[in-house]
Amino acid sequence: MNNLTTHSGTTLLLQATHALLHARNFDGVMNVLLPIGRKITGADGITFILEEGDLYFYAGEDSIRPLWKGSRIAADQCIERLSIRNKKVMHVEDIYRDDRIPLKIYQSTFVKSLTAVPVGDPHPIGAMAIYWSDTHSSSEDEVALLRSLAAIAYAVLENIRITTGHEQLEAQLESLKKEHESLNKEFESFSYSISHDLRAPLRAIIGFAKMLNEDYGEILDAEGVRILGVVQRNAGKMENLIDELLKLSRIGRKEILKTIIDTPRLVQSTINEINNSVSHKSTIQIGALLPSFADYALLSEIWMNLLLNAVKFSSKKDAPFIEVGSYTTETHIVYFVKDNGAGFDMAYADKLFGVFQRLHKPAEFEGSGIGLALVQRIVSKHGGAVWAEASVNEGATFYFSLPAQN
Repeated sequence: MNNLTTHSGTTLLLQATHALLHARNFDGVMNVLLPIGRKITGADGITFILEEGDLYFYAGEDSIRPLWKGSRIAADQCIERLSIRNKKVMHVEDIYRDDRIPLKIYQSTFVKSLTAVPVGDPHPIGAMAIYWSDTHSSSEDEVALLRSLAAIAYAVLENIRITTGHEQLEAQLESLKKEHESLNKEFESFSYSISHDLRAPLRAIIGFAKMLNEDYGEILDAEGVRILGVVQRNAGKMENLIDELLKLSRIGRKEILKTIIDTPRLVQSTINEINNSVSHKSTIQIGALLPSFADYALLSEIWMNLLLNAVKFSSKKDAPFIEVGSYTTETHIVYFVKDNGAGFDMAYADKLFGVFQRLHKPAEFEGSGIGLALVQRIVSKHGGAVWAEASVNEGATFYFSLPAQN
């Protein structure tokens, strides 16, 4: 960075300081901090990452193309965590030549180089990460300006936190919690009511279709038999969908009864049940599985859904292989189910756990679109998180975490 550029960077820093002092909330700080950070470095993108226990929240972003704003990413997938935990600036001149980089996260982005600067001293609350689409080596002047910008932003955020007041913040969080609970109850009530209201006419359709087949099946022509078959198959799909909706609504009302669970035994029991009810050729390898402290019935639902999904989406491979395992973090136990199946595009990962959300066409893989929503609801009730990693045609890994028992 030459003297003229340094002078320009210093001017921008002064402008940022003046604007940040007038910011009244987090979004206001981001609206100033991120554009200035890009201008100072001539970068193609910048994010603001907050550390949230074992997850890293991409809370702000200014970029030539969308990156990860709004996403919560596991520690081993967030390279910027090294800057936060080591309290040091980190540089990666070429992400494709650095063994520390989780390339799956970056492959669909423009990122080639990055610099991460911790925010907060002596205990960082997060980091600013700056990205370039070409190979870039940050100069000492750039780093100095970024450090100053991060220090100013941290001071302003701390001031906002103190000014806002702990009680007001708690009131806002409580309000959001109640709103979230209210929405969940409304959805559960809606699902339960709709499911029950649909059952009576659906049973009539199934019953009359059965009677028609039994009493008049022999005199129906080929087209009549085909149409009757379509009615019966779709009625069966609707019945399954209603059952799944009812199950989802009951999860929200179910009281959690936590016990210490022998996870390997539970997983093996689930696999045995799948083997007895589903025709498949998958090899399922059980790795190290730590005991769980959870509701047995609900945890069984999680394993059944994830393992059935792995079997289903790897079914078209010549040698489908599924791996199950676990590992620990500072506060949680993380379990995973990995397959070598169809995978999916990580650009649509945020849709995975929504009700009726499907990333594959029904003609490719059947399903109700409720299973992963059920998993997310159960894990959330236990105070954990659920996420996934995948590549198209290379398989997927689904993770869920549960709080570790003291």
